[in-house]
Amino acid sequence: MEDEEGHKYLASYMIDAWRARGGHAAVPAKVRRESFCDSPEIIFTHGERQFSFFFGKTPFNDPQADTLISDKWLLFQTLGDQIPLPYTEFVAKDDPRDDAALVQAILQKAEDPHSPLAFPLVVKPSEGSLSRNVFIAHEAHELARAIRANRDDPDNGPGILLQRYLGDEEGLFREIRGICLDGRTMIAYERTTTQPIPDNVLTDPAHWPGVVRREVTDPAIIEQIDSIADRLHEDYGVCYVAFDMKCDRDGKMWVLEGNVAPLGLDEIERQMPNGGALIHAMAEKMLDKVMAHAPQLQYHQDYDSQGAAGPPEPDFS
Repeated sequence: MEDEEGHKYLASYMIDAWRARGGHAAVPAKVRRESFCDSPEIIFTHGERQFSFFFGKTPFNDPQADTLISDKWLLFQTLGDQIPLPYTEFVAKDDPRDDAALVQAILQKAEDPHSPLAFPLVVKPSEGSLSRNVFIAHEAHELARAIRANRDDPDNGPGILLQRYLGDEEGLFREIRGICLDGRTMIAYERTTTQPIPDNVLTDPAHWPGVVRREVTDPAIIEQIDSIADRLHEDYGVCYVAFDMKCDRDGKMWVLEGNVAPLGLDEIERQMPNGGALIHAMAEKMLDKVMAHAPQLQYHQDYDSQGAAGPPEPDFS
């Protein structure tokens, strides 16, 4: 079938795991395939509950947990003092100031030696994925272009994030992704390339020319990813997540953002010698969760609709 011969998604690997376990003899399921969609969908039935896997999406995260990860500003507000996140500030897309006044206010703050905000700046939307409208601004005209591009985007959240750049004069820090289930790292890999990286894909390592994925097994790195994943799992019910991270020169891991429906598993399988085994082991654990009929979500008692609002936005006036 086309999706299994070409691109494969998490749903495809779940079908493989289900078939290997005995199919309907293990747990009832229905596989759906639409002509307009690359990914199949598999829907498991256990008792009165159904568990659907589609593209990279699982049924394990509560909607509130998905929102926490998908809303990058909410993630920083909620966890900025609990996990290593680069310093971030928020500007509303509908800020009443015109572009020039907004850029000037940001410049004044970035040029203040006492401000944690400084050039170069990562400028990106408060929601979204695939590095849409993500820029690295080194000076005023690049900042203005990034602000305008994000303001022109009606999607991907109501705000623009200004974030500390994780790199130095030697270049970008190491680009690492950790895919985690129930607070533990299932797959960790680094993306590298020996080819020059064009500016328009600098912030999108999945599309670097000649990008190669290499498994990360360094215990110090895995321990840090596990610690972050465990905090989110235990306190906020985030069962399945992929972290896009940077590893600085001192070996400290920083979370750039998370993704609750990560793609690219087929690239891991093709490029990493152990990739297929790691993906299939993760799919088996997910199938175990379905058959146990117990996602076991836990909620932080302080994370409710009132507390989710977070602190007020920074004032650039």
